[in-house]
Amino acid sequence: MALVDFTGTDLRQANLQGSDLRGSTLNDAYLNDAKLVGADLSPLSISDRGRAIPGNAIGASFVGADLSRAKLRELNLTNADLRRADLSDADLTGAKLRSCSLDGAKLEGAILEGADLDGARGL
Repeated sequence: MALVDFTGTDLRQANLQGSDLRGSTLNDAYLNDAKLVGADLSPLSISDRGRAIPGNAIGASFVGADLSRAKLRELNLTNADLRRADLSDADLTGAKLRSCSLDGAKLEGAILEGADLDGARGL
């Protein structure tokens, strides 16, 4: 499914576990409670930063993804690969970032209040 345009698509509660979504566009998509465990979302484009993306992205790959200003509150990103991701001004309040890789990630202005960063690398 790489390079799919999901603009405006309702993916709430979708099971995208292990999906190859490399280079896909999720502008204005609804991803609430989507299961993204092991999905490859690198590099990802999300233009509507107003949508909350809570749910489960354990082990997902967001390498080089533009998640600037994204609302990722309480998202479970345990073991996720966020190398070189742009998380500037993203809201990661209460997110689980345990053992994830943040090498080269941009975190300027990111809100990390209550985030679990235990074992996170690259900070």
